[in-house]
Amino acid sequence: MWGRTVLFVFLLSFASKHQAMTARVHQDSVVVDGQRYVYLADVLIDTSAHQKGNLAKDWWLGLQWDRAINAPFQPGGVSSSSLASNRPLFQLERQQTMQNGLSRWGLRLEYFQPWVLRRSEVSEDVKGWIESESAAISPLEQVILIPDSLAFERDTIAAPLALGNGLRLGVTLEGQKRKGWHPRVSLSCDVLRPKSWKLRSPGDPSKWPLGTAEDVTVLESNWRGRWRAECGIVMDLWSRNSSQRAAVQMRVSAFASDRGMWGISLACMTSPTRR
Repeated sequence: MWGRTVLFVFLLSFASKHQAMTARVHQDSVVVDGQRYVYLADVLIDTSAHQKGNLAKDWWLGLQWDRAINAPFQPGGVSSSSLASNRPLFQLERQQTMQNGLSRWGLRLEYFQPWVLRRSEVSEDVKGWIESESAAISPLEQVILIPDSLAFERDTIAAPLALGNGLRLGVTLEGQKRKGWHPRVSLSCDVLRPKSWKLRSPGDPSKWPLGTAEDVTVLESNWRGRWRAECGIVMDLWSRNSSQRAAVQMRVSAFASDRGMWGISLACMTSPTRR
């Protein structure tokens, strides 16, 4: 009798376990044409949907070359601040991704070498300024009138110009990528630069004996010619992934200043903080 009781309990327990296993199999399986297939359900949960990501911040440094297109020499003369020195500009820029994650803005600092007029070395007999034929030495020449016992003699000598130091501070904005390029605009201001002089062209030769150096060498306003605007494109070089920005860039821009000078600039930039 005890043997039958134990056998009955064992069979009842086995039946219960078999039913539970069958229920689980039926819950995670499907029958197709009389055949049962077990399937798995994967659920993907995006835990970053409600998290605010960190805005990418990068430092950039590089060199820029400017090429002026319009002639700085006008009929009335030329401003010393508009003379191109043909020296590269050193740039340091800090960029940050905007809230939309697509555009970037940044602050940049530029070091450049403008021409400086050494006023103490200007000839007292200067009657005007003209463009130099040997721009490698100096872009300007002084037209002087040498007093003589018999008659005045006209001559030209190199202008006393030297390379100085200047700093420019600006803000930039880069847009979304379009056909491999990023549009870019920039506005900057010269915060440190040498004095700017208005160097006037020689006038009527008959009036030269009465003219002085102060008549053709005039100090300009301290705020004139400080602003500069740029508009161009940026191309990433050697990018490993099309969805990520590269650590090397090439920038091509058209620039214009409030002193009437405009031209084309080319810059090569690299980021030591971007990987």
